[in-house]
Order: sequence, then C-alpha cells, then structure tokens
Amino acid sequence: MQDIGTFDLKRTTTLLGVLPIKSFAKGDSIKVEQEGNDFTKEVGADGYTDRVKNNATSLKITIQLAQTSPVNDQLSALLIADKLTLKGIVPFAYKDLNGTSFVTAKSAWLTGPSTLTNGEEGKVREWIIETGGVYAFFVGGNE
Repeated sequence: MQDIGTFDLKRTTTLLGVLPIKSFAKGDSIKVEQEGNDFTKEVGADGYTDRVKNNATSLKITIQLAQTSPVNDQLSALLIADKLTLKGIVPFAYKDLNGTSFVTAKSAWLTGPSTLTNGEEGKVREWIIETGGVYAFFVGGNE
C-alpha cells in the first residue's frame, strides 16, 4: 500500500449530456454538494428519537471555467436552447480516473447563465447545474 496519493485534474472526466466540460479555472474547478441530508432526526417530548430517511435529496454542481474556455459558448447555447424548447434536461457524469470518486445523475440542467465579469486579469465563469433525485454520488480517495 502506498503512503502517498496523487490527484490530477487532467485525469478526470466531466460530461453534461454529450458535452465534455474542460478548460477549468484555477482553484475549485468543480464542487458537488448534496442538497439535504440523507437522514434527519426528530426528538419527541420524552426524548425518544426518530431517525427519518430523506428521499428528496438532489445535487448542486458548481463548475468554474476559465474566461477563455470555448465550453462557455456551448453552455450558453445549451441554456438558450433549454429556455426555447424546455428540453435541456440531460445526464451528468464526473469520474476521477486516478481515484474512486464519481458522480452520475440521470437528470441535470443549467440553472442560468454565468455572471459576466471582465477586467485586466482572466476571470472565472461559474456555472450551476442542478439534478433530479436519481443519482450516484461517491466521494473516494486517490491512488
């Protein structure tokens, strides 16, 4: 067993529908959060505790791209097409090829456009993707 692990962003794959997501910005390039806990608790007046399974969880995925990434154009086009046709619900997939982390969602969509900021330095384009409740989310380690 090794005593050191390696992560390499170039050895990950991210897909929104058939669109490969790449040209990430420096920093937190992708962030996946489950919205809602798997279990909540309810404590009665006499201290008896119920553990309640929450079946209404979904994911919020934040992707940060470089300002110059051509993927920004493709995401903007996907969002515009969705607004016109209401057919922008697509699968989402992320896999760390150097480790065991992965995310898949049967139904995912862009929530809106990135904020547009320009200046004398390269800026970040942040895109938010949300999913329906049917997904796989495994947070693992790296080899």
